[in-house]
Amino acid sequence: MISKALIAVVSLIGLGTLGIAQATSDIDKKRERREVQDSARVFQTLSKELGVPVETLKAQQRGTNFGFGRLFIANAFAKATGKTFDQMARELKSEKGWGVVARENTAKLGKIISQMRHSTAEMRRAHEEEMGRQREAGTPDETSRSAAAGDQGSFRKSRRRGQ
Repeated sequence: MISKALIAVVSLIGLGTLGIAQATSDIDKKRERREVQDSARVFQTLSKELGVPVETLKAQQRGTNFGFGRLFIANAFAKATGKTFDQMARELKSEKGWGVVARENTAKLGKIISQMRHSTAEMRRAHEEEMGRQREAGTPDETSRSAAAGDQGSFRKSRRRGQ
């Protein structure tokens, strides 16, 4: 009799763990989709600001492992100095500071940083507008609790009550 009860408890614990793992997996998938959407939005904005095609920016990022900020600055320096992106990327990877690279290339670092801030502000506005549209449409955003997370709570409560 005790062994059947033990098997039942272990089974319930196993099912609970599977439910939590599934909910976490769903949350991770939603987060990954959001990151892909955000990444696409950033590439589009950078492309517009820099006059560089999105596919070129993606290839540059894959080739250098630069984040979006360094990608922006390397392209902006290249545009300001008449050099190629690859030349600027090598200089930026050489452990020189931004100011040194700007001075050596007679580029205006302040202007490039200002452009980057403008792009960042534009992306932030676009993101906030998108979140507002989602709220108006009743579509939950990624920062709110998902239905799966709510289901976890219900499952835990029912286990505590013995149901």
